[in-house]
Amino acid sequence: LRSGIPRANLAELHGNLFMETCEVCGMEYLRDFDVGGISCRKTGRVCTRPGCGGALRDNLLDWEDALPEREFVASESALRESDLCICMGTSLRIRPASELPLHTVRNGGKLVLINLQKTPKDRHAHLLIHLPVDQVMRGVMALLREPIPTYRRHIQLCKSVSIPPSKE
Repeated sequence: LRSGIPRANLAELHGNLFMETCEVCGMEYLRDFDVGGISCRKTGRVCTRPGCGGALRDNLLDWEDALPEREFVASESALRESDLCICMGTSLRIRPASELPLHTVRNGGKLVLINLQKTPKDRHAHLLIHLPVDQVMRGVMALLREPIPTYRRHIQLCKSVSIPPSKE
């Protein structure tokens, strides 16, 4: 994905603005544009996997949508085994996702919270940072002497639409 983290090592609990999933075969398509939609609606594009052709759906959740079980279970498992959980830019107010960082704490791990506002989990944190996430990450990368790569968007035309000329 854009972060460089392999998809198999990443659980996206609330979906991804740039991802479409085939409703037939489950193939995922990472796009360089907002795929549009919310609540797993059809995007109007189809799967290009040979022999499939299923409708593609966005995978961005709406408030009333249930969290995807596979992603949630993977998150729980990883956090139970983690010795450090870093939460960045989240209010940690919506259950059940807001409870996930506590799995690390309960198993003796440490919790770092980076958020502008206070969260209900602040009392469990070993380190609280009330600054913008971008500012913190620039500082972390500078300390690590790691460059921050420049993101360059590559625009792709997925669908062309022909609009008939006006009769005026």
